[in-house]
Amino acid sequence: MIATYLLDEAELDESFFQQLKQQFRNKKISITVAEAIDDTDYLLANAANAKRLLESIDNSRNESGLITMNMNDLKAQIGK
Repeated sequence: MIATYLLDEAELDESFFQQLKQQFRNKKISITVAEAIDDTDYLLANAANAKRLLESIDNSRNESGLITMNMNDLKAQIGK
């Protein structure tokens, strides 16, 4: 079993460790800790992704290139 937790350091308390112990009772476990990267920071780290993301934000703010449809049209579009 693999479990991934994304949490703040303040959430690393006794109850968290008790939950881990209960989930992996009688099992040997491996714990790796790494600093989480913010999704936006990750996307902006690549120039091409940053350009596309920022253009999309501008388009959304300017209501440019948006596609609007009602729920029935959406269901028809996706085949449901």
